[in-house]
Amino acid sequence: MLEYYLENLFLVHLVELLAAITGTFYLISKPKANRAIKLFVSFLWITFFIEVTGLYATYFYFTGYKNFEFLRDSPFERNFWLYNIFNVFSYFIYFIFFILHLKAEKIRKILTILAVFFVFTAILNLIFSGIFFTAFSAYTHINGTIFLILCISAYYYELLTSYRILNFYKNVEFYISIGALIFHVVTTPLFIYSKYIKLQNPEFIAIYEVVLRSVNFFLYGIIILGFLMSTLRRKKVVIS
Repeated sequence: MLEYYLENLFLVHLVELLAAITGTFYLISKPKANRAIKLFVSFLWITFFIEVTGLYATYFYFTGYKNFEFLRDSPFERNFWLYNIFNVFSYFIYFIFFILHLKAEKIRKILTILAVFFVFTAILNLIFSGIFFTAFSAYTHINGTIFLILCISAYYYELLTSYRILNFYKNVEFYISIGALIFHVVTTPLFIYSKYIKLQNPEFIAIYEVVLRSVNFFLYGIIILGFLMSTLRRKKVVIS
């Protein structure tokens, strides 16, 4: 079971790495890319390294902590602590990414204040809820997803009411919006019940693994497609 699980994780992390590499090449080909895209490419690299770091818990858990007995029954035996921190950071980056693509100054200010409020309350929840080391924070995922939907909706509204709608399929942020929306809506219910990710619940682990792998492939696959479409668009303009 461990080999199968690690093999699937390897494939997911490979797609994440390809997305980060594709984004880097996009920035090289388009040095004047807006700061939101530069921020997001940096975020892709951070995500990849966090995911690789988080593998320690998966390996030790399924191997019975062989040669690492000091981790057993410690707060760090699972990687919930790592992802609870990263998830707050991840949602905040997505919020800022879409806020930076908005033109309406008033809406941007309101959403920025709400984003900061979310981070503040999410951190408080991790500190006082007692969930930090035991499961993924439901507060972070539920409220983060709701607010992300709000940010993406604001982006879609401006897109539909501006000239940008004519070339929406050539913009990286459009692809990222689709991937982020589907990924978070689908995975939030899974993360809410993360406390059931135990060897005693193989059925839940199987469903969790299949769904998470599928939406990760979709998310990073569509991000890669977005970078490629935008890069090819630029090259076509230059050639013509």
